Amino acid sequence: MTVLLNQRGVQWQVLRDRRAGAWVAVCDALQLTVQGESWGRLLESIDDTVVLLLKDLNGLPGHLWQKLFDLEFCAPGEKAARERVMDTAFTEASRRTNTPLYVLKPAVLKTYPLYRLGRLDEGTACTVPPGRKGGHT
Repeated sequence: MTVLLNQRGVQWQVLRDRRAGAWVAVCDALQLTVQGESWGRLLESIDDTVVLLLKDLNGLPGHLWQKLFDLEFCAPGEKAARERVMDTAFTEASRRTNTPLYVLKPAVLKTYPLYRLGRLDEGTACTVPPGRKGGHT
């Protein structure tokens, strides 16, 4: 039996190897195959493998995450221009790292929500005005 798993925005085909008693996941988009002794360990292995993939890209995701963040939070009139900048950045990063675009882009997009959360947390130490519910008086 094969199961499709959408783990952090990337599709994996998962099957159970009954002889070995392990779970195996294959992601065609990232060209990765991962194994785990249990379902939970498989999910951990997927995350660990993607982190290692990003480390192999020599810090490149940080640069691309910043551009994604800028695109997401830009003024509506700037959206089209920023999308073109983002496309160019992905293409250049793919060429520089000799990583196919179809591998690089899902890996960066998959991990972007964690970067986004960290960036948003940086600027929200006190978002409630004083005197309001939850704010300091």
